[in-house]
Amino acid sequence: MRMLKLRQVYNAVDRFFDRSAIQQNVADTRAFENEKQPKTARQALHAVLPIARGYDRRLYLKKIVSQNGFDPHGKSAQWEFFFDLEKCRARLACEWVLSWDEVTDSFGPARIKMSIHPYPPVDSPFRQQVDAGELLHTQLAVLWRQERRRLPDLPLDFRDTGQIVPELIQKGVDLALTAFSLTTGLSPEGKLSWLVHVRNKTIFLPLR
Repeated sequence: MRMLKLRQVYNAVDRFFDRSAIQQNVADTRAFENEKQPKTARQALHAVLPIARGYDRRLYLKKIVSQNGFDPHGKSAQWEFFFDLEKCRARLACEWVLSWDEVTDSFGPARIKMSIHPYPPVDSPFRQQVDAGELLHTQLAVLWRQERRRLPDLPLDFRDTGQIVPELIQKGVDLALTAFSLTTGLSPEGKLSWLVHVRNKTIFLPLR
């Protein structure tokens, strides 16, 4: 019992000085009145990066998603980016999306929606163990380093979606008529790739 009490004291001190780590969930939305056109993946990434870096300069891109694919120019009205915030020990989900104006029947201003979740999660048993003195607060950083290695970091200078359009057309994908989604991941050979999900198949294209 005494050891648990001592650990609780140590954990309280460590938590106090652990200023960079985010302890609670964070949500934020920004509006950009002058942005009303779809973007390629890299264009959307460049729009969200300054905001994401405002939380943590040491961030790492982990995944890109477009639920509704993109148009024949490689542009979409909605992109999702997922980052690891290294110093904050947190995950950032960032969505760039155009609103739809029913009156003008056209795209309205772009919005960037962000949600940040610390790792381990706020309601994680690991955090409860830290509060109870059963686990040292410093061990949370160890868990975060292990989690960081679970998915590979993605390059920021990836091949943009406009650049992969000719390859998709060659593979028989009609971008104007075919419904598809897009994400990043590993090919069967273990290489970083664009994953284009069309009907019941997945097309793998090099990310770089």
